[in-house]
Amino acid sequence: MRLRHALIEAADRPVGRTVLATASTWYARRGTDLDVELMYDGAWVHRIGSTFIPVSSRFEYRRDWDGALETMLDPIRENWFFAYEPEEGDVVVDVGAGDGLDTLVFSREVGASGRVLAIEAHPTTYRLLEQTCRLNQLGNVTHLQRAVMDRTGSVTMVEEGSHRDFFSVVASANGSAGRVDVPGGTLDSICRDEGVERVDLLKMNIEGAERYALTGATDILARTEHVCIACHDFLSEQEPELATKAFVVEFLRDAGFELILRDEHPQPWVRDHVHGVRRQST
Repeated sequence: MRLRHALIEAADRPVGRTVLATASTWYARRGTDLDVELMYDGAWVHRIGSTFIPVSSRFEYRRDWDGALETMLDPIRENWFFAYEPEEGDVVVDVGAGDGLDTLVFSREVGASGRVLAIEAHPTTYRLLEQTCRLNQLGNVTHLQRAVMDRTGSVTMVEEGSHRDFFSVVASANGSAGRVDVPGGTLDSICRDEGVERVDLLKMNIEGAERYALTGATDILARTEHVCIACHDFLSEQEPELATKAFVVEFLRDAGFELILRDEHPQPWVRDHVHGVRRQST
């Protein structure tokens, strides 16, 4: 096992990636009837049929090719569509778009007549989001690299691992080891600049920065019909600043949303999702 890992690591270089891609694709196709491919395009990408999934800057191999798309995409619908499933022609704002898998699902749901505004702050993750949109030809998606905050200006993100782990946002001064400065702005200003006048679904997954993002989104929230915000209170014993659920609940209620909570769900992260539906005026 160690020898295999060492060989893969040695091959995961510019001169060896073509061989590694060819060999791993051949090996993957032996075990499935699907049209699958592993390729390197600035990052490692898994193609399953017509769907491209950028994975990482380092080689990763999966064994569950037959159920891979369902494993990756079905939880997205379960997580974000609990209170509302986007329809053809809808406008979705994806704050904390990550590597773009959520954006891919949103794009397919709203169709050619709809629109997705995908916003991701961290530069490494944002490059994967760009790849997801480009390789899957998501023509209805606009993607931006921004930290969504309560103000405009440079913001520092403290890195806590790989692009799949969380990044916390702190007030920006000078970057240092383990930190990266990114452009920041309010959701109100971003939507105004991008011509977003209404939102059918606002999804937010930004690891503790919800209180800043919502404070800078009062205008667009008044023109938003449905929200789903992923809080991270389940991690707050280690990171107390991640305890934002109480703030989010109060803020959304004051903003005119009827809330739907999932306090009985077996997964702790899903229990911290806050869904909202615009309260109808009487």
